[in-house]
Amino acid sequence: MNEWKRIVSDRKRLVLMLCIPLVCFALFFYQKAMDAMWADPQEYRALVEKWRDHDPEEILAALSEQFELSENEMRLKAQVEYLKDYPNYLERVQEQAYKMQHSSIFGADHNSFTYRNIIKTAKDFADLSSDGVRLGDDLAMQNWLAFSWADWGFLAVILLLVMSFLEERKKGLAPIVRSCPAGQGKLQGTRLLILLLYSAGMIFLLYYLPLVVSLVAEGGWDDLSRSVQSLAAFQKCTAQLTIGEFLVQFFFLKTACGFFLGVLIWFALSFLE
Repeated sequence: MNEWKRIVSDRKRLVLMLCIPLVCFALFFYQKAMDAMWADPQEYRALVEKWRDHDPEEILAALSEQFELSENEMRLKAQVEYLKDYPNYLERVQEQAYKMQHSSIFGADHNSFTYRNIIKTAKDFADLSSDGVRLGDDLAMQNWLAFSWADWGFLAVILLLVMSFLEERKKGLAPIVRSCPAGQGKLQGTRLLILLLYSAGMIFLLYYLPLVVSLVAEGGWDDLSRSVQSLAAFQKCTAQLTIGEFLVQFFFLKTACGFFLGVLIWFALSFLE
């Protein structure tokens, strides 16, 4: 607790730690606002609700009859075309794997990395089906996946915290810390715990808070129960997850990545004077 108080007692560092998530939050909704200038989110949601229970072929036939499509209708059309093609995509993966297995180039050596990779790819996709892949309001998730500034913000806040761990060296207090009984080991353990909790907190502020606010404002909570492959960005994903389950796994994996990234930076900087 004392170490955490020391870290946040620096006013400039505390302001930066709070401002970076706020700036990313503002940039996310600025990007959404620019997107809304071309396509109204409420109109898009209304289109999704209108066609939710229809077959992709029926939706595409109805849209093709229109002389001119709005921005939202074009977005819906692209989404439906992906959903229509996904079963064919799974079939093409298996067909391509079969052809490569029996080709003279890739199928000659069954112990080669290439051949084993072909077998593994076919096996991974064999368990997938298009049953849970269906139409839904993807706008909030699409905007969230397309927002890359959060990654840079996450790197910046991790770097800020790690730099605070090196202050005793800058002030010449490192020998005193080492001379205390279990002083350095206990301090490092406390900092590792702080880094883990800090990483989890920043993941929520930088990634999940904008998504939650976006889902509350535009809707789409019910569509998180669909298969993650319902999103075009996850066409090549072989994990059998819902969108909600993906978000849970993303939180823990991203937190672990932030923790190990912080440890790596901390280790590298400890060798610098």
